[in-house]
Amino acid sequence: MAIAVSCSDGSSSAELAAAILLYKDGRKVNFVSVHDIEYINGEKSQPYIGVGRPASKSALNELVKDLVPSLAQKRTVTPANVLSHDFEHLAWYVPPSKRQLWFKNEKFGGEVNAMIDLPGLVFFVGLSGWYVFALNSKERPTAETELMVSPFLNVWGGGKICTGNIDVPKIKDVNSYLAFEEAFFRSYFTHINIHEKDRLVKFTGGPYRLWSKLIKGQLKKFPVKALVPAGVTVGDFLSNLDKNRRD
Repeated sequence: MAIAVSCSDGSSSAELAAAILLYKDGRKVNFVSVHDIEYINGEKSQPYIGVGRPASKSALNELVKDLVPSLAQKRTVTPANVLSHDFEHLAWYVPPSKRQLWFKNEKFGGEVNAMIDLPGLVFFVGLSGWYVFALNSKERPTAETELMVSPFLNVWGGGKICTGNIDVPKIKDVNSYLAFEEAFFRSYFTHINIHEKDRLVKFTGGPYRLWSKLIKGQLKKFPVKALVPAGVTVGDFLSNLDKNRRD
């Protein structure tokens, strides 16, 4: 059977030039090859896939640039607090700092806000959602750094942020972390999602009492000793981010 592939937008036309073959081990693609299109006896009506060659990362990136420009990775200077990024995920570190936070809960007297001292934080954004963890150190984290459970209200077990009616930003480039931080810190913290004792924080009276003291200024510094280990490192969490979603 003769095969001829061509397309036109009215002003120009294109014809079959190459083929990309994907090799999978189960569900995971582990090899990609590129093949030129050749023709039997030079007849355009009799194309076939020629001998392949391994596809380089640069070649694939060029292909992405041509097909979907918005997804292509661009050369850029990465901000010092960004730990990892590409077009589908972003991970970054927020050093210990004071932040203006907003709360809406009767335990705090309704709607209140305060400048509060916070521990270091690590955020992850991927196809499966948006996550935040705390750190019990002031140092920039490495892959081996142990993550701590985020002490914030509105965060589920496993670090996933309950976004509610937050207008969640999109990953556009490496600097998108600024929009995510703005959305997170300027949202209302309304309720706890981890109710088991000593699972969110280890603090006499529980998480509401801890935040109440921080809001009222009775605690000037966030008590890092109140943080609870999350049981995962930065590297492990990053490696498994979106794993089930991709599979």
